Amino acid sequence: MIADKLLSLQEGEFVFALTRDDLGPLFADRAGVAHSALSPFVEVLRDYAPGSGGLTPQTAELLADPEFAPLVDTLAAPQLLIRQRLGGGSASFDEMRVCASPTTAERLLAVAVTDDGGYLVRVFEGPGAFVAWWMESLAGRNEETIANYVPPRLDLGAFLLILHTVDMFRRVSYQRALNFDYESTVSVPVADFAPLMSRALQSRDLRWLLPTFVAVTPNLADVVPEIRPEHSQALADLAFLRNAKDAQTGEDILLFGEAGQSMGVEFMRSWFLAAGFEFSVAGQGAQKELPRLFIAPTALANHFVRLEMSPEGGCTVNHQAYTYPQLEVKLQEILERAYALCARPAPQPEAAPPPPEATAPPTTAPAQVLCPHCGEMVDANMRFCVHCGGRVSAA
Repeated sequence: MIADKLLSLQEGEFVFALTRDDLGPLFADRAGVAHSALSPFVEVLRDYAPGSGGLTPQTAELLADPEFAPLVDTLAAPQLLIRQRLGGGSASFDEMRVCASPTTAERLLAVAVTDDGGYLVRVFEGPGAFVAWWMESLAGRNEETIANYVPPRLDLGAFLLILHTVDMFRRVSYQRALNFDYESTVSVPVADFAPLMSRALQSRDLRWLLPTFVAVTPNLADVVPEIRPEHSQALADLAFLRNAKDAQTGEDILLFGEAGQSMGVEFMRSWFLAAGFEFSVAGQGAQKELPRLFIAPTALANHFVRLEMSPEGGCTVNHQAYTYPQLEVKLQEILERAYALCARPAPQPEAAPPPPEATAPPTTAPAQVLCPHCGEMVDANMRFCVHCGGRVSAA
């Protein structure tokens, strides 16, 4: 799917095709460049024995191509690597890797695997061009905001319960439709909720939101969420679920509140795919400053999820329901931040503190303003609030 979308070129844009067998001979034998762990081809290049393969005539010509030759160093050892996974809804699992060397050139190189096992490399002239393509290809087209039933910040365990609740609404609705049942209450037996969540997490079934979140968010398996009683209570507090009893059987059941019904209908009717992002920057420590992302576009909202890891190993989720323009601005900001980190000098060992008389005067913190929507403080030069996504300035 991604490879096909990379072929939708505008005038002046370039895409190059490589075969898997050509990678080792091209980079190691002919170009003579050393690869790094951030290369989009690292799995192939690290297993290649120099001199053990040969180039096809088509790939040999690429080294003389004035458009391709300058890309070799970045493809072998980029300063920035973005891993993007795609899947969910009606989309099968796919992956794209985007690399760049911002101190050398603005362009980004997107690499995707084709159906026959080869590679497509598309050249984007800068972060803006890549974001514009991504939005055009994958984002939801909504121009207005909707009610955001998920708090801007909550524990990962609580967020997983919310995703499972959305799936349970869809599951029960499908079952009622199959049974020609339009009169019974949409509910879930309390005894079924936790076992079905465990089965969903193990299934990796991309037709459902919870398994998709786990599958397409890179390295999420490294995080072991702790689901505590207060996480379950959050479902009631946020109007996703409430406890009740079946009027006929007396069985303990869970009824869907306004939030559970609204998001359940939204994802049942208009959710087609999701994307996960992970950013890695050459050097030590910089990648920790970049977020891990999960984006689930629907017809009503671009659900934007940023995962923030704590030093203790916990994980906090920041969720926003963005419009098309808001998501475009946010992705552009994140890429610009990644470019800035690549240009930042590598951290040096801490020097001894200067004597008191040599201490530099304190610097002035950037001016901040109060977000009119959520009340959080944000930098005055921001157009949208980083906490709730609302517009801060009219610029």
